[in-house]
Amino acid sequence: MADSGAFRKPACYSKSTELARLSDFFVIAPNSSFTYKGKAAKVQDVGRELGVMYVLEGEIQKSGNQVRLNVQLVEARADRDPSG
Repeated sequence: MADSGAFRKPACYSKSTELARLSDFFVIAPNSSFTYKGKAAKVQDVGRELGVMYVLEGEIQKSGNQVRLNVQLVEARADRDPSG
């Protein structure tokens, strides 16, 4: 499956909106994270620079008429999944 950039921004906005509905999360504008697109950046650095505790990272894959969205919520200070 090849990565498909055509779905990246809409998917990012969609997931950010879903997280913003949860009272436990402070969500910043997705555009803030686009400055890191295509760059090797440590999750801890991104969290510190953006002033956030969690970073949503992932990829979008497209194969034929199917799209797969793989995302992970990462605790920025520890660079780990907050659920364990």
